[in-house]
Amino acid sequence: MASSQIKKINIIFKQSESQKVLETLQNLSLVHLENESEQTPYNEKLASLEKDSANLLFAINFLTPYYVDPKGTLDKILDPKIAVSEKQAVEIANQTNWSKIVSQAQKLEQSISDLEARGEKLIAEQELLSPWENLSFVPMTKDLPKNFHLLFASAPNEIFDKLLKFSATKEIEIAKVNAIGTESYFSIIFKDKSLTELPEWQQVKFVELPELDDKIIYRLEAIKRELKINQSKIDDAKKEAETLAKNVANLKIISDLVDWQLQQAEKVATASTTEQTAILTGWVANSDLKTVNKRLHETTSAIAVIEQPIGKDDNVPVQLRNKGFRPFEAITGIYGSPLAGEPDPTPWLAPFFIIFFGLCLTDAGYGAVLAGLSFLALKLMKVGAEAKKLLKVLVYGGIATFVLGALAGGWFGIAIDTITIEPIRNILQQIRLIDPVADPITMLIISLILGVIQVLVGLVVNIWWKVKHGQISEALWGSGVWFYTLSMLMVWIMAKSEVLPPVTLIPSLYLLYLGLALVVISGMRQTKNLFLKPVIGILGLYNIVGYFSDVLSYSRLLALGLATGIIASVINLIAFLAADLVPYVGWVLTIGILIGGHIFNMAINVLGAYIHSGRLQFVEFFPKFMEGGGKTFEPFSKQSRFVRITK
Repeated sequence: MASSQIKKINIIFKQSESQKVLETLQNLSLVHLENESEQTPYNEKLASLEKDSANLLFAINFLTPYYVDPKGTLDKILDPKIAVSEKQAVEIANQTNWSKIVSQAQKLEQSISDLEARGEKLIAEQELLSPWENLSFVPMTKDLPKNFHLLFASAPNEIFDKLLKFSATKEIEIAKVNAIGTESYFSIIFKDKSLTELPEWQQVKFVELPELDDKIIYRLEAIKRELKINQSKIDDAKKEAETLAKNVANLKIISDLVDWQLQQAEKVATASTTEQTAILTGWVANSDLKTVNKRLHETTSAIAVIEQPIGKDDNVPVQLRNKGFRPFEAITGIYGSPLAGEPDPTPWLAPFFIIFFGLCLTDAGYGAVLAGLSFLALKLMKVGAEAKKLLKVLVYGGIATFVLGALAGGWFGIAIDTITIEPIRNILQQIRLIDPVADPITMLIISLILGVIQVLVGLVVNIWWKVKHGQISEALWGSGVWFYTLSMLMVWIMAKSEVLPPVTLIPSLYLLYLGLALVVISGMRQTKNLFLKPVIGILGLYNIVGYFSDVLSYSRLLALGLATGIIASVINLIAFLAADLVPYVGWVLTIGILIGGHIFNMAINVLGAYIHSGRLQFVEFFPKFMEGGGKTFEPFSKQSRFVRITK
């Protein structure tokens, strides 16, 4: 239920043993390694590995569209990575001439790109020349008389007719070549400066045709032949790519192996070194220190693991370890790690997050479906640790939604009172404790009460943590004063609204006045300036507005819960209207609307429930006892894109 106790260590070893040491650390996945220098210095091995990694990724990305994966669609969804043992991966790398495959892929990609560019150029020329296929002469200007010019143009039909009439009286010859729709295509032979005499010549679109050695009709026929030959070459190259793509799975395995070597080389490159040794600085959980020391000494005898004192300026990474609340670390991770001297918020947020998630959905049907699908995904899909955490949170969220949805009478947007099967209707009515649609005020009050409770819990966590670390005065005069004042305010409100006996009204009011006085005194303690003390003390009362604002934010639980139920009921209404309006096949439309509509409604509101439940933790809850922004403990390990290592 807390962050691990982290130790700072130096690992000193021979440079010749670097690969073995780094591979052991990768396999252990227990040590967070620091970069000794901000910039990675250049070395040939590192540069070579970076080049190999980039080339492999290029080949994989190019060949993947041509690769026929032997896995079925369902298998790819359930287990997207390639399952392989480390021994098998090394054997595949040794048996595959991957550099030759990469080189072939590069040549094929270049060839296909050049051919496609050639094809695009030919098509562009074809589109340009097609309207001029009826041109009776070769489009060349070199044989024209002196001071005469040849142009090709197009214009709307009515403009062309005007031009034709005008040209009969001038030294301009216009000949129609083609007409496509409302557009005329024509040639113009004219003398110097006579072109501007054409009426409405601004509406004429001039076309620059290439100078050819033969008529356009023959050039178009040649283009068709060239396009056919070009496409044939593209098809042949793609067939070669399909053959080469059979190596994609092996390339992916090799790519991850190279990346692991690259990760090792990067750490060695940034390590402090002497002539023969290298020194890595890292962090390890105290509980894992013996294991790390033992495994490293089993790797090589020429190694030393030395514990170092943690300095004031050291940014200690934070490793969260929560046995019972581990899945909820996924939510904490969105916000970021706490600072090294702050409490882990994960166990405190977990119950609130689940309750808020359920209230945001308040539909038992959706909850059951969500829990069931998330559970199946968890059992059937081969996913990483973080994805497993998320799926477990969704399972818990689905269960909470089922329970709270049943208590709120939410069942796929169906109004319980309209259910015609009496035993089912009676059971659901007995389970239902509140109808958010019929009685939203009660639901709003419940949401605000939950907000008050979480805000007070946040203050309690702050008090507990500071007292635990010897900051008793700061705890009592800080969060302690506000916890007392807010508690008394709640007691007075309950007495005022007659939730508590009337006899408690006056005492609770005086106790509230005491709390406000303590808030003023607490503010005065923040400065030594006698003139500013009363001002700062009184201004401290303004913070109560912030607490009211925090509590009001919890009203979103009502809004989101209502939205889910109302949209679900509207989907049902539209679906059954379709059955009545569309004869014969209306029931098919009804089923489609019900399934599609509820899937969409559940998906969008599950997302909303997750986001808003998280927001209440990050904005209203966490700031009460933590600042955040700590460095996350990231153990040096084998990060893979494509493979899942099996034993």
